[in-house]
Amino acid sequence: MNRVAVKVSGLTKRFGDKTAVDKVSFNVGFGEVYGILGPNGAGKSTLISMIAGVIEPDEGTIEVLGGEVRDSEIRAKINYCPQNPALYDDLT
Repeated sequence: MNRVAVKVSGLTKRFGDKTAVDKVSFNVGFGEVYGILGPNGAGKSTLISMIAGVIEPDEGTIEVLGGEVRDSEIRAKINYCPQNPALYDDLT
């Protein structure tokens, strides 16, 4: 049985009356590779931004390497390269 590297449970993000990510759940084990596919506006970038700790979900939980992504020690172990280069106040 693979240990879980990323665990996403019931993740939801809304922007006003638009739901960008709706109750997404999945596990990624150590050594596994996953792709996130979908058309423009499907919520792929929003999902990855939540996993990286860049934006907060409205509902659900995210664990990376066994800890909550809200924990700064866990976020320090996450690498994130956005589509458009940007500087984030919460990331160093």
